[in-house]
Amino acid sequence: MLAKLDKAQEIRSDFIDIHSTESDKTGVAGALESLFRKHTQFCFSVALTPLIFLCLFLIAVAIVPGVALFHFIQEFTKDYSLVAQYLGVGISISAGYFLYGLSIILLAPLANWLLRLKIKPWRG
Repeated sequence: MLAKLDKAQEIRSDFIDIHSTESDKTGVAGALESLFRKHTQFCFSVALTPLIFLCLFLIAVAIVPGVALFHFIQEFTKDYSLVAQYLGVGISISAGYFLYGLSIILLAPLANWLLRLKIKPWRG
């Protein structure tokens, strides 16, 4: 029975408290780790900010073909009747939505390839 308790204490000594706000390290590394552990939400937000800007940039680039088509159709139909203008604008908006989807389908893998992140599926 005593051997089982010793084994349990030995396993428990390897336990790492992931919710601790203090670091076991010394120097600059320990100070940075303590800072990251105390301010997890802020550090998480700062770490994700470049990714958010990348997503915004990709969305803006994906919208460009649709906006260009809309602008082209609007200029092309400016001398036509009002019904033809409305029909052209409606078709250009729906085609622009389709172009946005197609563009984002092509841009997302390109961004993943450029970042070279080896993200693997994980079920947790």
